[in-house]
Amino acid sequence: MDGAWFTALGRFRRHLPGILSLAVGTVVFTTLVVGVVTYWLVPSLPWAACFALGAIVSPRTRCRRARCSRVLNCRGG
Repeated sequence: MDGAWFTALGRFRRHLPGILSLAVGTVVFTTLVVGVVTYWLVPSLPWAACFALGAIVSPRTRCRRARCSRVLNCRGG
């Protein structure tokens, strides 16, 4: 928890491109893979729904999944 308050800004700025590429890359990769596998398993489901499912289960914060669960009236989150 201290790392959030006592971060060396110079080092953080130097490593920011790597941090962002890993963060964005994992979300995009997971969204694509889950979307394609979902469409392969359930071909009657539209591509948009498959990629939406992939975006929901991609490795992001738990609060986003909880928000989607509340909006869609699903259990869990």
